[in-house]
Amino acid sequence: MYRMKTCAVSIDLDPIRHYYGIHGIAVAPEDRACTAGLERFLAFADERRFKATLFVVAAELSRPAFVSIIKDAARAGHEIANHTLSHRYDLSRLPAEEIKKEILDAHVKIAAAAGRGPAGFRAPGYTLCGTMIEVLETAGYAYDSSAFSSAPYYAVKAAVMGASHIAGRKSAAILAPASSLSAPSKPYHPSPDDPYAEGGAKLLEFPIPLTPVLGVPLIGTTFVLAGKAWGRVLLRGIDSHAMFNLEFHGIDFLDRAEVGEGLLKARQPDARLGLETKMERFGRLFDYLKDRRFETLSQAASRMGENAK
Repeated sequence: MYRMKTCAVSIDLDPIRHYYGIHGIAVAPEDRACTAGLERFLAFADERRFKATLFVVAAELSRPAFVSIIKDAARAGHEIANHTLSHRYDLSRLPAEEIKKEILDAHVKIAAAAGRGPAGFRAPGYTLCGTMIEVLETAGYAYDSSAFSSAPYYAVKAAVMGASHIAGRKSAAILAPASSLSAPSKPYHPSPDDPYAEGGAKLLEFPIPLTPVLGVPLIGTTFVLAGKAWGRVLLRGIDSHAMFNLEFHGIDFLDRAEVGEGLLKARQPDARLGLETKMERFGRLFDYLKDRRFETLSQAASRMGENAK
């Protein structure tokens, strides 16, 4: 099932205000992650000749500039996927009807912009619940990509939330249940009773990939922070994943001057890096991936489904 070495590249298009919300900062600058950041990512995808999966927060489709980029990306062959209507970090704690509305209202808006309905979903803050799986199953989604079993990430997130609390600011983020840390590291069919465990769902769960043993996230933000020495360790971690599910965020393609003083003062480390440094490190990452076959997440789900028959 996983013999072929492949890579599916995705990008979460979270507006900049959500990063401010993680740190409990109410006032954010004008968002550029969904415009300049996305345009740079798409130019990079053209340069490296891959088609990506774009996880869209549907409320942002009220912005004409963003809609225009999404329409062009869909016409160019990129996959447009569902990242909810409004990117509420507490989505998993909402009543079932509100969860359903966040997913299905987003589905309609994304379909209108992209020309076809999304086949995949990623939860805000990677936090799942059984209701989400049930809604996605009923709507005929092929996959979800939210499971994130990294203990280091969990600890850092808890520390950021704690620092915000000590500073008198309420973080918009929440912690996933402890069961999230035991989620499988390879693609699996989740259980609606516990989406972090294998079960009877038809859709595939594509977990966020980690390094063996230490469980360090193999995502764009980690690679951009690693530098050359630690970066080589992370690159070797990719080899344990026959299907490498590489996730970026729009903010990864912004310069430090574009993220605003709030994130710099909050000491978010990736926000302090210049765009030139980021692009150089992304280039090294894709040099390492050059022998893999690139696919979108929906293509990966279709391929794995066919192989399982």
